[in-house]
Amino acid sequence: MTHLYDAVEPSVLSETLLRQCVEEQGPEGEAGKIARAEGIEVTEVQSLSLSFKNILRIENLWQFKNLRHLQLDNNIIENIEGLEQLVHLEWLDLSFNNIECIQGLQTLVNLRDLSLSNNRVARIERLDSLKRLQTLSLANNSISDMDEVNILRQLEGLQCLTLMGNPLAEDGNNYPQYVIAYLPSLLYLDFQLVMEETRHSARETFHELLEEVELMEREEARTRAEKLAMQKQEAGYKARRLLTALVHASNWNNVDTNTGSLC
Repeated sequence: MTHLYDAVEPSVLSETLLRQCVEEQGPEGEAGKIARAEGIEVTEVQSLSLSFKNILRIENLWQFKNLRHLQLDNNIIENIEGLEQLVHLEWLDLSFNNIECIQGLQTLVNLRDLSLSNNRVARIERLDSLKRLQTLSLANNSISDMDEVNILRQLEGLQCLTLMGNPLAEDGNNYPQYVIAYLPSLLYLDFQLVMEETRHSARETFHELLEEVELMEREEARTRAEKLAMQKQEAGYKARRLLTALVHASNWNNVDTNTGSLC
């Protein structure tokens, strides 16, 4: 596998580079002069662009705890890492990198817009915790298995999806209908508005497979509910046993105290 950094020297995402980017993107005019003179607190930064910096590894971003908007596109990043503490992030652009695996995003539960287009991703995975995600771009990757789309059913608020440029999208007939059928919340697929008649036709085409999937999902939901109920019941038993033990211990202490006073 060839790497872009065979020809381009990778940049270190150092605190110096971060500080420089923050100052460059800070307020302009007199307010900018004052901010640069007094220093900009990184905890106050809500938007940061690190595009076209030849970044190989994501690091030193943990201190931007209130970041909402982050651009890391057009770099040479191979792994999604170092973002776990950016829990307020709502918009993340990781397009045009060398990413092969979707990971390191599980804690970003406030994400609404995620772009991973133009990478080397082959599987859609580890996105189930992103319940607020509305827009997902995975265009021009290496996703070939249509079943990968099923995983996105867990994202019930997903409205805009881009998968064009992947091997799975080469099936011009089945691809759009399959995606629309399996993702009922979609409003746009590959920048095209999903019409109601198209949605109805797609569900009709794949109704047998959908019935199997929906049945399996109901069974899984019932199993999870039963497991949760058992866990709550067991926790209740343990709490009652602990309370009983504490009451007995308290009674024994009272008996010992009374006996002592009688002696």
